[in-house]
Amino acid sequence: MYLLIVRKIFLVLIISFFVYSCVDMYGTPQERAIKNSRMSDYGLCEKLGVAVLAPAEIREEWAMEVQRRNVNCNQYAGMINSQRQANQQLMNQGLQLMEQSQPYTLGNNNSNGKVFGSAFYKRSYVSGMNRICVYDNMGSDYTTTVGAAELCPISID
Repeated sequence: MYLLIVRKIFLVLIISFFVYSCVDMYGTPQERAIKNSRMSDYGLCEKLGVAVLAPAEIREEWAMEVQRRNVNCNQYAGMINSQRQANQQLMNQGLQLMEQSQPYTLGNNNSNGKVFGSAFYKRSYVSGMNRICVYDNMGSDYTTTVGAAELCPISID
């Protein structure tokens, strides 16, 4: 739950940063016009195809430059689509890595039982007829369940 809240806050901060820094990121209209005039035909078409989150004003400037040059972006569609697919694969791999960094639960409730090195005892609490033992393993919380009258092991290897 905590990690989900942190992710949402991080996402809001990132979006806010991009929204408020777009002018700085893309430069002044004069700087953008010079940059667009120096960009290759493929580069302009790529920006239009890949940078879909760019502000509307910026995208319009790219489209006007494409139109001014009379460029047919369809000739680059295959390469641009391949790049979009590669970017999507990278994003999916990143999401998989983030999911793998989720805390694991040890003991009877755990299907994967992953502990890296040793997990050291932090605290415990009683829940019904069980004692929930909480461990620190490289910054992540891991739990295991023992009987309410039992003591938690000091560490788990």
